[in-house]
Amino acid sequence: MAQRVMERTPHVLLADDGALQFALEQGFGGGANHDTIGMLALDAKGELAGACTTSGMAWKLRGRVGDSPIIGAGLYVDGTVGAATSTGVGEEMIRYVGSFLVVEPMRQGHSPEEACEAAVRHILGHRPPSRLPDPQHPRQGRDLVDPERIFLRALRWRQTGRPAPGSELLLNHPPQALAIIGWRGPSNRLDTKWERRMDLHLKGKNAVILGGTRGIGRAIANTLAAEGANVAICARKADQVAEAVTALQALGVKATGASVDIMDGDALKAWVEAAGTELGGIDILVSNAGAMAVGNDPSAWEQNFKLDVMGMVNAFEAAKPFLLKAAEINGDASFVIVSSVSAAESDSAGAYGPIKAALIHQAKGLARQYAPKHVRANVVSPGAIYFKGGVWNMIETNMPDMYNGMMARIPMARMGTPDDIAKAAVFLASPASSYTTGVNLVVDGATSRRVNF
Repeated sequence: MAQRVMERTPHVLLADDGALQFALEQGFGGGANHDTIGMLALDAKGELAGACTTSGMAWKLRGRVGDSPIIGAGLYVDGTVGAATSTGVGEEMIRYVGSFLVVEPMRQGHSPEEACEAAVRHILGHRPPSRLPDPQHPRQGRDLVDPERIFLRALRWRQTGRPAPGSELLLNHPPQALAIIGWRGPSNRLDTKWERRMDLHLKGKNAVILGGTRGIGRAIANTLAAEGANVAICARKADQVAEAVTALQALGVKATGASVDIMDGDALKAWVEAAGTELGGIDILVSNAGAMAVGNDPSAWEQNFKLDVMGMVNAFEAAKPFLLKAAEINGDASFVIVSSVSAAESDSAGAYGPIKAALIHQAKGLARQYAPKHVRANVVSPGAIYFKGGVWNMIETNMPDMYNGMMARIPMARMGTPDDIAKAAVFLASPASSYTTGVNLVVDGATSRRVNF
């Protein structure tokens, strides 16, 4: 019926008597009441489609409009990313554009489960406890219910496939439960699985990220926020910082950011200190910013050294009092540095590889020096990482032979994504990795040949 409206009229939504008249003209008859049904289909060509019906429950007032027909609330489909639908009390989905809130994190590289959890956390963080209708007495209200408890039960039921004790009411009437339908990943495969998740113990932690508006840095910020961590980011362009902060706040955490020239040591230190104060501490510091200056000329050496090395050094010095305090209170704090496989791979002389190697060397020294204080330091070294607007995207466009040559060198037959690196970095940053320090984790799809003893 909805498809007929869009194909045979200039509209996307019809209501009341006009909708009934159009339905009859198109050969659709009346039907009995039914519960809300959300559907999503994937055809042989890989195209996504979705549909969501509405219901007529007894406790709804006459004239009430639910979430089912509202784009972005009860259903949202983006054929290039994925889709989501929801069931339950539609007012929650309307207030927060629930299904759209799920799809957007998937656009940024998050899995369906992560996107769903982020959306639920956002809803829980912005709404008071509510009254749920009693399935046995639909016109009567129940006692106020703690939405955090409902949220945890919803996740547990979804993940294990069996109801948690006392969760039958939730299964029938889940005001915070969003049903993830699918996600189109790097392989263009539709993934609809729910996974058991390791608890990284990041909820409520505070993280500061250098270079957090795009690519790997943005993916790290997104992943930390999806795990419940508050984040502060910096980058050069103020408009990109503002956009990223808004998106991170939509994940239900505290997020802040500023335009900072990382090569300006005093400005960087001042921002890190201010971010730590605003967040209420720093548990995690991520040094991700890089000049990426290629060549062997003095300018390339100077740019890489000032941004990559001194940016890392200055950020750690400013964050050190916060990290030491966090480690003293919680038993763990973490510094993660993003380097590159180029630190140990070389085809010609140049500044980029040696500068990246310096980061790894410094991390090992910091790890040993601060291990007694429980402040850890680790490195993630990515291989070739592809994202729109990134280096390999530009090489693909302007130097296809070079791009194809790199693809031929990767045994996994694909380049990595920012999300691949973010998950590795966030694990190393988390208390779940509290005994890991001084390591250089290579994430390159087996591109490098060296053996790490």
